[in-house]
Amino acid sequence: MKMQFEVDLDKEQVLYDGEWLGSKALADKIRRMIEIQDFRIASAGLALQGLQETIDQARKYEVKFTPARADILEANARRSQICVSGFIRKAVESYLSTYIPPPLPPSES
Repeated sequence: MKMQFEVDLDKEQVLYDGEWLGSKALADKIRRMIEIQDFRIASAGLALQGLQETIDQARKYEVKFTPARADILEANARRSQICVSGFIRKAVESYLSTYIPPPLPPSES
């Protein structure tokens, strides 16, 4: 059974046990658990593995905006208290969640 963890791609952090941790912080947490002989580290290890896999598999895209559109984008990102790339990602995810592709044209046989 594979556990799913929420990952923040911009900050490269995973939500584990109620806190956002990067790879180093999570590895340090696992190390501390072992030092105090708390060997219930399976879920922490899965969170670390999930974070690394998500980061490694993430795809980057470049987009360009006119200065006027970029200003609007940046202002909305600031108002939402997230970075511009996170704002773009949320907008695209929202669009894709409701997008219905047009039907394919009939094939010619």
